[in-house]
Amino acid sequence: MHSKSNYLYNLNNKSKEVFVLGDININFLNYNRDNKISDYLDMLLDLGYMPLITKATRITDYTATLIDHIYTNVLQKITKAGICFADITDHLPVYCTVRNRLPLCQETKYFRDFSHFDKHLFLNDLENIDFNQLINEDVNKSINNVINALQTVSDKHAPVKKLSSKKIKQSTKPWLSDSILKSIKRRQQLFKNHFLTKDFTKVKFYKAYNNKLNRLKDLAKKKVF
Repeated sequence: MHSKSNYLYNLNNKSKEVFVLGDININFLNYNRDNKISDYLDMLLDLGYMPLITKATRITDYTATLIDHIYTNVLQKITKAGICFADITDHLPVYCTVRNRLPLCQETKYFRDFSHFDKHLFLNDLENIDFNQLINEDVNKSINNVINALQTVSDKHAPVKKLSSKKIKQSTKPWLSDSILKSIKRRQQLFKNHFLTKDFTKVKFYKAYNNKLNRLKDLAKKKVF
């Protein structure tokens, strides 16, 4: 008990978000009748770990015990916790859902530039590869030679380039072409210069432009998918 307390205490000092879960085999329903269980639960509560499961998780014809636990020190992030009714085993599954924000991906992304790709020139270069010269008794070296040759031709006709931050945002919604993005900026300007003026003619113009843009976005999205 003492070692568990120290371990959880150290995690708290490191500002870690902790979830303890599993078949702990300690029946919390006996909290008022068993001093060891009482001490264990009191230790958790003293350290700021709140149990999320409060009803029996293992039910037989003669017993009902709460031995499948989930407790955490970030109760404010819990949106829901409970027990699932399933007859796979005599232990009922327990769960909790956590409100959390995933870290933003800072990974550099790349793409192949096909803007100057010529199919005939590409196929001509492929035909000029002498694969017989690339293959020998060493299977691994042969495969590497073939891959390198194909890579060289691909890089020549569709070079790999770094994706700009603008293109990264656009790649998440590929239907947003450059022209649509310009129209979105135009709509933002119209919102300030037309819609907010409360001038009937200008507001009408903004609404018509907005409706037309939304239709174009829907058509472009349908075309992509």
